[in-house]
Amino acid sequence: FTFGLLNGLMPMGERIGLRLPSILPLSSVLFIAAVLGVAVTLAEPALGVVKTAGSLIKPQHAPYLHALLHSRQDFLVLAVAAGVGLSSSLGMLRIRRNWSLKWLVIVLVLLT
Repeated sequence: FTFGLLNGLMPMGERIGLRLPSILPLSSVLFIAAVLGVAVTLAEPALGVVKTAGSLIKPQHAPYLHALLHSRQDFLVLAVAAGVGLSSSLGMLRIRRNWSLKWLVIVLVLLT
């Protein structure tokens, strides 16, 4: 598995990642980054573990957390996926526009 990953998928991903931004317009690159971020998050098994850990939460101790992990599990997964997709698009935009990471973090912290 590791051999195939290192010698097959990784070089192919690097070639695509280097060529794609020079071929497509910025809006397409940002869209692809967002879709890949959402897809990777939905495939992540750790979110399933978080949902399973929700069975340990008693509604009397943490009613909002219990509701989020029991009746709104899909909302939690979609919210995390949307956040990762947006973050990956913002990261691509930062790279394409040569924005400083420090100033981007400062602005985003001030917005929250």
